[in-house]
Amino acid sequence: MAKLQPATTESGSSVFNVDYFPRTAFLAQSPQLAKETCIITDFECVYENGSVFCVENSNMHRHMIEFTGLDMEMAIEHSYLEASDIIDSMLKHIFRSLQTKNPEEIERVKRQFPHNDLVFPDETVILPFPGGIKLLKESELYDIGFYCPALATFNVTMIQ
Repeated sequence: MAKLQPATTESGSSVFNVDYFPRTAFLAQSPQLAKETCIITDFECVYENGSVFCVENSNMHRHMIEFTGLDMEMAIEHSYLEASDIIDSMLKHIFRSLQTKNPEEIERVKRQFPHNDLVFPDETVILPFPGGIKLLKESELYDIGFYCPALATFNVTMIQ
């Protein structure tokens, strides 16, 4: 997907402008426009693994203005769960591949950030939103000071 574009395509977002010969070009923040173009021309699903450029003036040491992103755009025939299933399968593939093909990388991360091994079920549990909120409110996270203003005031009966 194009990273240099002749016009801004990110509505309302700041973008990097670049002098490109006699004209100005812009670094794309995301490949969304190109992906959507593919979808309307009958591609069922489009993936892009590539650079993402974000213009945000921040002095925080953890702020990224350039990173590698994995984007997906797909036509949904029946339910958003079609996209959830693809993302679920992709993440499991990545995690399993890391565990089997790159265990030394996992160990390197563990030395710097000690943690238990990642465990995930073969069949991912899908909860209705109210059920997820209920579980969060009953969890240790909620008891040890995990704070989310929306969660604190959320009434599960609002969306049943």
